[in-house]
Amino acid sequence: MSKLYETLKQELHTARLVKDGFKVVLLSTLIGELDSKKSKGIFNDEVVLNTIKFFIKNNESISNITGSQTEEQKKELQILKAYLPQLLSVEETKDKLNQVISLLKQSNDKLNKGNIMKLMKSFPIDAKLVNSLIDAAL
Repeated sequence: MSKLYETLKQELHTARLVKDGFKVVLLSTLIGELDSKKSKGIFNDEVVLNTIKFFIKNNESISNITGSQTEEQKKELQILKAYLPQLLSVEETKDKLNQVISLLKQSNDKLNKGNIMKLMKSFPIDAKLVNSLIDAAL
């Protein structure tokens, strides 16, 4: 069972108790989506995180289409992003990247973007930042 899923269910219960209708609707929708995925087989924190990221992307896509962001969209993003792991800082990301590159060199693996990204994805990173750092390093 996913620890993050259980946290979401507890947060939903709390939102109901304090009568936070907006959060209740958002978390109910998210948990409903997760329940449908849970019934299909593999279910873990990664599935939950990917679903939360999907909700965030949908929210941001709507903002991009309309050219602005409503207060509701801002509130939704704030709630959803609170469940994402804290990303590494730029300096921490650079340090991890250097460690990964050193590891690949020592193991005689191919030093290419694909192999580096595969290892970097085990850390909470900003993939766009890592992509640009890899381009600069290679």
